[in-house]
Amino acid sequence: MDKFINSWRQHLNERVAGKAEYQSHQIMMKCKTTKGVGGDKYEILGQIRSIPGVTIVSYVPGTGREDASHYYDIVKVKFCCTTPVRMSPRSFVRRILRGEMNRIPGLTVQRIVGQIEAIPL
Repeated sequence: MDKFINSWRQHLNERVAGKAEYQSHQIMMKCKTTKGVGGDKYEILGQIRSIPGVTIVSYVPGTGREDASHYYDIVKVKFCCTTPVRMSPRSFVRRILRGEMNRIPGLTVQRIVGQIEAIPL
């Protein structure tokens, strides 16, 4: 009976997950969104999420303002550099993220706020 119980215990033991292969990072960017172009503010967040490597996108509460034709917000973008050729987070932001965000109709990245931060695993 003990042999049977031990075999089931071994079978049911979960393996400990290994260390994640890629480190996640986050950055904040001041963005200008043109009203009436490319959808509303939240549709634009969805388009940012579709950029390869981007995991989570949100507006930083209390940072938004608007005028007659634009919204100005700080957007927090969490990402993981999972491109085929590994690159530094800084290179990812400069070469991929910022360019892809500026290609979204109605969205312009005005500047980067602060520095790239590693997200603890």
